[in-house]
Amino acid sequence: MFREHWRIGLLALFAAVFGTVALGLVPSRDRHDGILATLRMIELQNASLQRDVLQARAGLLKNYDPLVRAIAGLNATTDNLRTLLIASRRDGIAGLDGELDAISGSIARDESLVDRFKTSNSLLQNSIEIFNQLLGQRYRDPYFEGQTPSEQAGQLGNLMMRFASNPSADLELQIRAELEGLKGRADSRPGYLRGLTSHAVMILRTLPLVDQTTLALQGAETLNAADGLRKRYLDVYEAMTERSTRHRVILGAVSLAMFGFVAMLVQRLRESRRMAAYQSRFEAALDKVRRLFDDDSTTLEAAVEAALDIFAKSFGGTTGRFTIFDPRTGEILHDVGLTGCEVWEHAVGRAGERMKVQASAANRAASAQSRDIVTVRRGNAIDASGMFQLQPGSTALLQLNVGEPSLRDDTGLPRLLQQAAECLVDCVRLVQDREEKEALHARLEHSQRLEAVGTLAGGIAHEFNNILLAMMGYSEMALDASADGSAAARYIQETIDSGHRAKLVIDQVLAFSRKGARISRPFDICEAVRDVLPLLTVSIPEHVALDVDLPRRRVTVTGNPIEVQQIVMNICRNAAQACRDAAVVTITLSAVELRTVTRLSHGNAPPGGYAVLRVADTGDGIEPGVLPHIFEPFFTTRSEAGGTGLGLAAVHGAIVGMGGCVDVQSRVSAGTRFDLYFPITHRPSVALRDFTADQSVPMGAGQTIVIAQADDAARMMYEEKAAALGYEPIGFSRLSDLDGWIAKRGHVADLVILDAGLCSDQLDALTVERHFRPIPVLLIGESKTFAAAERAAVDRPHVLKGPVTTTRLAWAIATALAEAGVEAEAIGPTRALSPELD
Repeated sequence: MFREHWRIGLLALFAAVFGTVALGLVPSRDRHDGILATLRMIELQNASLQRDVLQARAGLLKNYDPLVRAIAGLNATTDNLRTLLIASRRDGIAGLDGELDAISGSIARDESLVDRFKTSNSLLQNSIEIFNQLLGQRYRDPYFEGQTPSEQAGQLGNLMMRFASNPSADLELQIRAELEGLKGRADSRPGYLRGLTSHAVMILRTLPLVDQTTLALQGAETLNAADGLRKRYLDVYEAMTERSTRHRVILGAVSLAMFGFVAMLVQRLRESRRMAAYQSRFEAALDKVRRLFDDDSTTLEAAVEAALDIFAKSFGGTTGRFTIFDPRTGEILHDVGLTGCEVWEHAVGRAGERMKVQASAANRAASAQSRDIVTVRRGNAIDASGMFQLQPGSTALLQLNVGEPSLRDDTGLPRLLQQAAECLVDCVRLVQDREEKEALHARLEHSQRLEAVGTLAGGIAHEFNNILLAMMGYSEMALDASADGSAAARYIQETIDSGHRAKLVIDQVLAFSRKGARISRPFDICEAVRDVLPLLTVSIPEHVALDVDLPRRRVTVTGNPIEVQQIVMNICRNAAQACRDAAVVTITLSAVELRTVTRLSHGNAPPGGYAVLRVADTGDGIEPGVLPHIFEPFFTTRSEAGGTGLGLAAVHGAIVGMGGCVDVQSRVSAGTRFDLYFPITHRPSVALRDFTADQSVPMGAGQTIVIAQADDAARMMYEEKAAALGYEPIGFSRLSDLDGWIAKRGHVADLVILDAGLCSDQLDALTVERHFRPIPVLLIGESKTFAAAERAAVDRPHVLKGPVTTTRLAWAIATALAEAGVEAEAIGPTRALSPELD
């Protein structure tokens, strides 16, 4: 504030200085009038000098004092003029020294002529006077002979008068002749004649000189020089006046502009003070709004509504509105406040249009940082709106009614509106972050519960596998020993089929707990869905119609198509069970590109390309309180109808196992929509038949296989299978017995089949393999310490999950022996084996 005052004072000082300089550029009027008066005085004094000269020539002056005073006056006046011209240089009048010197020179010459005139004219006037006196005596002299004295005197006087008025050589000759005539009669008076003649000759001699001097004085250059100086001075004065006028206009304009700028600064300072006071009150309102959102017990809608009331009072308005919407689709996510606002409709529409025309990611990124301010005047108030990016995929729009008179026409309104919107947006983000944090915490707890349940389920599946191992192994051997087509064979086949169904339940449990071995390859998901449609059509009730829309082009993902088919079957069966009356289940597939992290109902989808498999129904929908728990194991709403609660849990486990994510949206009595996101791969896809093709069974050639299994029934079953495959089995129930047998001389084993239950939890697969080197080891069963080997089970068949079928056991033994350099013989299978068992 002090800085502003200092700036205003300095500008006011400069403006006053410029104004003073502008006023000071006006030439002195008194000096100008004095110069012109002095020039007129020189003219008058010169005219007086010429008059006095003529009077002196005519003999009308008694003395020459007027001539002396005239010359002195001209010199004094010239000196005064010089002083005035020197002073006028301050007004910008210069360059008149030459004209002034011409006047001074002319006066000096006049002074010299006056001195000469006084001398010659004194002689002339004296001679004329004496001549006239002598001539008068001639009239009174009685002794002149010849002509009468009056006639001679009159003739000589007449000639002298004519010569005095108009001197000429002829008159001079006549006068001289008369004087010569007088000499002839002057014998009686010689002194008289000499005096008369001498003075007459003096008159004849000095009169032309006096007239010449008089003419020189009459033609002196003083008047011309004074007139030249006047003209030159007036030209310079006019030019200087024009220049001074321009300078005064410029400096006056600058001074007025600076005074205007000072007035503007003063007004702005007053406005700044007013805005500072208002900003202080506005900051207090912002703090009050922030405190609203700090209260965890206040809902988002209630806090926003209270904040709108605070902002409306701060802006002197009556209403406000805050909306969060998706600019790409126009979907309203949150809407609090007034409705039916023209500004709001215009801003939402414009945001949607802008997002449609921006095709490139760079433009969309730039748009995310944009700030749109729209104002519409309504009488004495203004409806103002500001639009701001809230998060990827959502935009916030704040609209307020401004009735404060000092803000309606103020340029700071957009800034205040932006501060209000940013405060509200930050508070909403804070609440959303808090809710997201709580949701993440809830999902973490949920994940921990799922992990605990998964660990329990995995343990149960392991124990059940041991039972199923013996049941299915002996059933296969019994089926091989039974005659084809016999009743016993049929009974045994039913037992094996029941084992298959039990294996499916175990697979679901293992898929949920993520402990099942997965075959992951690129495949066309469209082909996988089409392949399961016939089975799906006969699996859903008749009152449910199936609407499928799959693209013709290939969409490749990485995983197992059988898992995708199981996912589709499970979700569609659940959808059909939720449809009591005539309904439609829709299956669509599309490829989408997510440029930012997208928030889903059950997790977040990272940026990238996805194949979105959508399964939607028009059934009863899912209750909001049930939706967060649908993927929990053993959670079911149809326990009375035989629901196990493992279907959707297995679905979620399979989706996560393929690197995907799921988004579920449901409304009660309107239906449910599952959006399954599978990452798209650009690797060449594998045909579905390559996942399910039968393989030949490799047979042994009498190699020695040592089997270490604690369970007697399982060990005997493995020995029977190994013998049936052409190997020589030797069984042990303890690991120490196995080590002792191998240590004896002469005992050679080609392969060790080791149950994971005999190994300590501190041992891992690599340690076990190093223990039995160079004998290859085949690990069977579950162990936490075999995690690394389990992840590599697809590429290295050294770890087998139970239950182990004959085919899988044959291939695992053959592969282990082949890596050790022992060949096995491959023969075709005696019957077609179910893909699920392989």
